Amino acid sequence: MTQETQPGRVVAGRYRLLGRLGAGGFGRVWRAHDEALGVDVAVKEVWLPALMSAADRVERLARAEREARNAAQLRDHPNIIAVHDIVIDNGVPWTVMRLVEGRSLDERIDEDGPLSVGEAATVAVAVLQALGAAHQAGITHRDVKPANIMLTIGGQVLLTDFGIAVHSSDTALTATGMVVGSMEYVAPERVRGAEGLAASDLFALGATLYQAVEGFSPFRRDTTAGTLGAVLFDHPPAPQRAGRLADLIMRLLAKDPGQRPSIPQALALAGEPVAAVAGPAPTKVAAPTRGRRPLSLGERIWGKWLWAKLAPPGQPVRPGVRAATGVAVALLLGLGVVMVVMVARIWGSTPATLLTIAMVVNVLAVVGHHRKSRRR
Repeated sequence: MTQETQPGRVVAGRYRLLGRLGAGGFGRVWRAHDEALGVDVAVKEVWLPALMSAADRVERLARAEREARNAAQLRDHPNIIAVHDIVIDNGVPWTVMRLVEGRSLDERIDEDGPLSVGEAATVAVAVLQALGAAHQAGITHRDVKPANIMLTIGGQVLLTDFGIAVHSSDTALTATGMVVGSMEYVAPERVRGAEGLAASDLFALGATLYQAVEGFSPFRRDTTAGTLGAVLFDHPPAPQRAGRLADLIMRLLAKDPGQRPSIPQALALAGEPVAAVAGPAPTKVAAPTRGRRPLSLGERIWGKWLWAKLAPPGQPVRPGVRAATGVAVALLLGLGVVMVVMVARIWGSTPATLLTIAMVVNVLAVVGHHRKSRRR
């Protein structure tokens, strides 16, 4: 693109440009009409300044082709903007994508202020699922930020702009020592030269979510050097408006990539069941049980009451406690009978009455002893 592109131009004899939707460092996105199918689409042109060197021109064209190829692998994911085609017009590739009616997360924050916790959780889950699909395909996005997250009129959250994404099989296109991406969202390990780590995308998402709920970017400074220094060394204050997402955001912003949660863990922290990503939980099969003797009448009557007293509220009684209870009940009953006979002979009382008193006193004694042991 050596001349300024104007609305009305027909790209590749098919896509008539209607108006510009946005622009970035590497290209522009247009609303266009597909004259073959009669529908509107979005097309992205590569920005090729007139003074660009031949080497830079080749790299930018290769980057555009790589973006289309990587995004096309993920076009069926509901949280990634679908790429339909790539066409060549005057030697320049144009990427044909789904047209999204809505605005970016960046525009949403600027125009309406911070998101609610519920809205931010919806964004978090959608982007995590999109990144999960990308990482599984061997692709790291490398430029997750509010401007690259689209919010549709219908309520969808879509990750877009794989312009600097890399596949595990891609060859390097960036000069050694050069960091690509928006500095305030770049992970510390990328500043130090490590590329292709899935965890780096999660750091960028953490910075994005922080901005979404607080209304400001946690690492943005007045200069590029200051921003990079903040990314490397500064720890942002705990978010005040994040609610249940605070733990997720701060863990995503860990300086050490090994300390950041995995995508399934992050989804769980965001409130999304892990099964939604990891697949259905395995069917639980009951372990075979050994044959047990039937409980005696005393165990059924006194044991049930004792179990309720000995077990912590809401927790099942351990098998060992049940067994010990049976032994204790048997001993108590035997001791009670002996005491009843002896006292009846001395005082002449009714055996049934004394038996009841003895059993109650002994059982209460055991319960009291157990409670004192637990307090120790």
